[in-house]
Amino acid sequence: MTFGIDLETQLFMPKEVVWDRNIKYWENFLKKTVPDTTETYGCDTDYSFEEKGGLFLPRQVNKPEQNSYESSAVMENIKPNSRTDILTRAAVAGFIVGELLYSIACTRPQPPVTPPTQPVPAPTPTPTPEPTPVDNPPEILSHYIPQEVNADQEFQGTANVTDDYGIERVYVVFRNGEKLETIMERADGEYRARLRLPSKGEYWYSIGARDTKGQEAKPVEDKMIVLPALDSDEDGDGFTWEQEMKQGTDPNKPDLNLKYVIDKGLFPTYIELEQIKQMDEDGKQDESEKLTLDTAYEILQSNVSDTAKKDNIIYLLSKPSEFLDAYKTLKAVSDNNTTLKNYLQRGINEEVIKYIAFLNSLANKQFAQEALIKKLGIELPVEMQVKFLTEPEKNKEEVLNYLYNEISKINPELAKEPDSIFKFSKKTTLEKAEIVEDVLGMGKDVLDPAIYKKIFDTTIGSMLNEGIKGKRGIWTPGLALIEALYGNEVEYLEREKPYASLFPEYSPTYKNVRLFYGFRDLPLMRFVAYSLDKTFKTMSFDDAVKILNTPDLLSVYWGSNVGRWNYVNHYGVLSPLESFNKMSGDCEDYSYFNLYFLIKNGYNYNNFNQYENDAAVGMAVFWDPTKPFVGGDAVILYKRDNLFYNLSFATIIGPFKTIEEAVNSVSSSWKMYRFHDGNWNVTKTVYRQ
Repeated sequence: MTFGIDLETQLFMPKEVVWDRNIKYWENFLKKTVPDTTETYGCDTDYSFEEKGGLFLPRQVNKPEQNSYESSAVMENIKPNSRTDILTRAAVAGFIVGELLYSIACTRPQPPVTPPTQPVPAPTPTPTPEPTPVDNPPEILSHYIPQEVNADQEFQGTANVTDDYGIERVYVVFRNGEKLETIMERADGEYRARLRLPSKGEYWYSIGARDTKGQEAKPVEDKMIVLPALDSDEDGDGFTWEQEMKQGTDPNKPDLNLKYVIDKGLFPTYIELEQIKQMDEDGKQDESEKLTLDTAYEILQSNVSDTAKKDNIIYLLSKPSEFLDAYKTLKAVSDNNTTLKNYLQRGINEEVIKYIAFLNSLANKQFAQEALIKKLGIELPVEMQVKFLTEPEKNKEEVLNYLYNEISKINPELAKEPDSIFKFSKKTTLEKAEIVEDVLGMGKDVLDPAIYKKIFDTTIGSMLNEGIKGKRGIWTPGLALIEALYGNEVEYLEREKPYASLFPEYSPTYKNVRLFYGFRDLPLMRFVAYSLDKTFKTMSFDDAVKILNTPDLLSVYWGSNVGRWNYVNHYGVLSPLESFNKMSGDCEDYSYFNLYFLIKNGYNYNNFNQYENDAAVGMAVFWDPTKPFVGGDAVILYKRDNLFYNLSFATIIGPFKTIEEAVNSVSSSWKMYRFHDGNWNVTKTVYRQ
């Protein structure tokens, strides 16, 4: 089998196969090489062959006059050989076929051929010569140094520096008699330095930079102020520079008065900075300033409300001379500073200063001093005040009527009560005027109108509700109030002792009993106990019946007389009058006493189903009826706000929801209890089931 070379794959293949493949190869070659002969070439084109690598291949030649068919003679020039015969003949045969097709195409009329316009080549750009490197010195683009710092206080300086090749060194130099130089380190794209200057004064600084070739930047120069150290005291007033800055004072001028009030605890709660800065304007503290601030400190130590303290101190600083004169007068007449404290609580203001000045002008110095202590006429209009203080006896009725009218504006009910108390306590008209004025001024001493109103709505309101209105013998809290005011004891709340001190454990029997002090108004009863303590020990039986008109008042009465009562067991029961006079007896005696007083003042006997309030009964509870002296106890069972309470001598126990709960509070092991009426007769007996 004969083999030939396939022109497309360059592989040896059988001759028959190679011949066909190579003919197709050249057909494709000519199509690609001359796709449109009539347009690309003229009819003057002919082909010949040349030898390349042992192969005969077609070559174009220009023979205008030669017939294209003559090219078939080329076959005669091919010399066959064993390696290329098949390949060459196939190539030539393919070429002849292609030329035949080409010649036929050339026989058709051809349009004139316009040679393609050749593009004009662009001029070759002249290359830009490389710039010659220029080595500029470094440049400081920006910087930051604070304008003011304190001595020995660390701060940060920064600089932004650029250079063509590289920075070798950035530095800052400070000058203030001596040179201080610091290298700045690169961080986060800038140069930084932590700096600290040792002493106060004006410093000039210069920021410089040097590159790696030794060239220096144009330095940046400016000045800064170094203030005294934060912990320094430049003016010797005891405040550091930092403190002076925080409080807004001049660190170069002594603030002696401010230092004084801070040390005394007056600033800033009671004295404002602007007030004290006026006193420190000259940088000194003179005697009058010290006296003013010492007085402010005394007011701070006084036992008055914080509001009263602040108001008095503010007025003192605004008008020191006038205030100090009034303050001195009040101190002179004060017994244990009581009068002074009362005026401070009210507030020493322009009206009070004028009032004191007028009293000081009266010829009757004794009356003036007494009026000052009692604040007589202080609630009156100025014109009426002058008339009353000049001729008190002549004008007392007018003043009393005016005061009653003023009280009625605040609480109409209160204005009606004092008259009956005055008849009971036998006060003169002048004393009445003094007392009613004190009642009117009670709330005003607090200054705040809201608190003033609250006193009359709560305190006075609660006082008016003690006892059955229209049936009580007398308005006892009002009597206590009058005695306190007339005795100049408005500060009664300050003198209160713990309530338990009124009711000591007078008998071992009660040590294990849980006591519920069920007063309707405990502060009121404390006040009554102190104000009427002497009255409780000196009043007559008839007065006692009028005064002791509620269970709470009876409890307070027995509490104040617990040391006087002699507990003695005996058969029978003493009358209330006998118990009052003897101050001795057993549980039935004082229980009978209590029930008698309640019924006399409007309490209903027993009708618990009918009344939610103000019903009472005597109750004897027995846990061993065979032992009358040690097997039982007697109390008063009463009802208030639909709840039950026991009054046992001076102790109120309760509340209870039911009668049985109240009985169990006396003895959980009771066998029998019975009710007694106002004459201590048995009206009901209940045995335990």
